[in-house]
Amino acid sequence: MCQISFAQGQNQSAQQADALLYTRASDIRQMDLEDAARGLPVQLKGVITYCDDAWTSAFVQDETAGIYLPTGCSAYGIKTGDLVTVDGRTNPGEFVPSVVVDSIRVEGVAPLPEPGGRSLERIFSGKQDSQYIRAWGVVQAVMRMPDMDADEVVNRKPKGGHPMLIVANDQRSFHVVLPAKPHIPLPLHLVDRRIQLDGVAATLFNPQRQLLGIRVFVQDLSQISVPSSERADPFSLPPDPVVSLNQFVPERATGHMVHVRGTVTQQYSNKEFYIRDASGATLVEPKNRIPSCPVILWMLSALLRWVKTRFITPNL
Repeated sequence: MCQISFAQGQNQSAQQADALLYTRASDIRQMDLEDAARGLPVQLKGVITYCDDAWTSAFVQDETAGIYLPTGCSAYGIKTGDLVTVDGRTNPGEFVPSVVVDSIRVEGVAPLPEPGGRSLERIFSGKQDSQYIRAWGVVQAVMRMPDMDADEVVNRKPKGGHPMLIVANDQRSFHVVLPAKPHIPLPLHLVDRRIQLDGVAATLFNPQRQLLGIRVFVQDLSQISVPSSERADPFSLPPDPVVSLNQFVPERATGHMVHVRGTVTQQYSNKEFYIRDASGATLVEPKNRIPSCPVILWMLSALLRWVKTRFITPNL
């Protein structure tokens, strides 16, 4: 009898849950995966914070939280800044619960939410997934996903694909992704600049729903600002000795690029190569493939990404 009563209680709880209409994004985010997989009814009213036709992705944020919608812009005629009502069903998602869309009605326009997530620790923990956040860092590379070929590097010809910025903050880095607009040039002027950006935090994860990294989706360049433009072009500065790259240099800004000049002494598979000057040698790992060259005297100036090296200060 106890087993029957317990089973009946479980069925009643499930029926009550099925009858609920979820109207708060925060409640959906807190669901366990088993409940979210039941496709429970949802109606949310909030503002679209990002949408992307190429990746069939959008995010909506209400007064409680932001949440992912697997739909593009054109399917329902939405754009960033639209105030919308979303009807749909809960879904466990691949990292955090999301909403499968049945319909979206545009009710008007609304200001974007006040960006949260000012704590980088919280952003990098994955807890800000789908939230409209503010982040900052130094741009260390600009490319089109998945790769930027040699023709684009040399001629700056846009080929299509999503523009992606690699941004470093202290010893961590994250990707900033903009929608694919093939006829708009890459924002190469942002390289080596410290930027502030507002966008939607997203996660990179594996099939086990484990966090691997962070992306921030930004709708357009108006959401990226450069607080200071005082950085000089690294090529206009005297080259730094290779040996100094791991030395304490108080005036060198962390995260920015450095200028070195030397001779390529060995190259691997059109990518990694060693460069040597009078003070020493270092390995260079370009983000993009470079043309083959003979392993003889080849003089070049190279910008080295300064991400992984910690400055060592003397002890007293």
